[in-house]
Amino acid sequence: MKQFFYLQLKRQLKVLPVILALCVGLLLCVGLLLSGILLTDSQDADKARFQVAITGDTDEDYVKMGIAALQAFDDSRFAIELLEMEEQQAAQALKVGDISAYVVLPDDFINKAISGNVLPVEFVTTMGGDDVTNLLKKEITTAVTELVIGSQRGSYGVGVAIREEGLNWPDIDPTTQISIQYITQVIDRSNAIDHEELGISIGLRLTEYYITKMLVLFLMLAGIPFVICFAKDERSLHQLLAAKGFSAGKQVLGAFLAHFVILLFLCLMVLGGLAVAMPKERDMVLGLLPLLIPVVLFVTGFDMLLFELSGDVVSGVLIHFFVGLSLCYLSGCFYPLYAFPETVQEIAVYLPTCVAGNLLGTYFTGENPVLLLAELSVYIVLVVGLTALLRFLGNRRWGHASC
Repeated sequence: MKQFFYLQLKRQLKVLPVILALCVGLLLCVGLLLSGILLTDSQDADKARFQVAITGDTDEDYVKMGIAALQAFDDSRFAIELLEMEEQQAAQALKVGDISAYVVLPDDFINKAISGNVLPVEFVTTMGGDDVTNLLKKEITTAVTELVIGSQRGSYGVGVAIREEGLNWPDIDPTTQISIQYITQVIDRSNAIDHEELGISIGLRLTEYYITKMLVLFLMLAGIPFVICFAKDERSLHQLLAAKGFSAGKQVLGAFLAHFVILLFLCLMVLGGLAVAMPKERDMVLGLLPLLIPVVLFVTGFDMLLFELSGDVVSGVLIHFFVGLSLCYLSGCFYPLYAFPETVQEIAVYLPTCVAGNLLGTYFTGENPVLLLAELSVYIVLVVGLTALLRFLGNRRWGHASC
């Protein structure tokens, strides 16, 4: 058994330089695919900051102070970028799509507002459907309106109540005090709610999701070059070994262990390259390694099963490519699972490639991986057992049925 393992390992090491070159090319393709997906997502309009122009009477000091405060302190600065423009310039920018909306402040807006006469402010935006952008615009305008009206009523209501009761004004009048409290509450309003980031799948953010899925995709396709070592028309060696009493199970197990060592070596090279290229992500790379081992075990068994089904190199490459790519596609390696019909989603969670991706995802979510590890172990036993059975049946056709 040990000698057979070494022979299988030596056999695969002979083609390792060529396979390394192919795997580097495959890794570059997978990396470019991942970069393209992340770049497209980062440039999505729903994730960009909205540019809103302020036009009209913007020369007042209070207006400039308010814009500066919003850009420096308020949480809205993470979603909205305020720009000062002339009204005609803002209308043209909105027309060509350079800004999302513009606000027109009427003349003498601040002075009249101080005296209690708040003139209506014109908010101009584009017509559109109920997508995320337009929904956010509606929510922002509604929130601003409620905050302005509510704080105005509260501030002036205190002043009216004091005058009606004939009370004396203190050194700092109550209107000023309540205005300060309103400003404090508005700036600190983000602490008034709790939020939970659900992610796009099992609590993973987009980057984490595609890191796990692309690793699975790489491993599933990395086995294709090894077809030249396993897929042969001539299977006389298997039959000869069976005739010598070296059973089909031992044959498969020896080849399985040798292939596992090679795939694990490729994984270590990939992770080592990532650790060197991204030193800040070194902890992530090291943390993923223990979870990658069972994934590599499954991919090894998957490769062995497809190699056993292959009659020659050409059919082996085609079977491996299309079966592996189909499993990865249905498991959400290209598109998140929510993009598929519900029936496909329900089936996909049981696919081994999806289980493998979710297992890697537990590193980021902090969930217990035991259940997913058990599911993947069942698939490992299944693919190795099927491979041994096929080898046994193939040998039996020629009268060598040793198990």
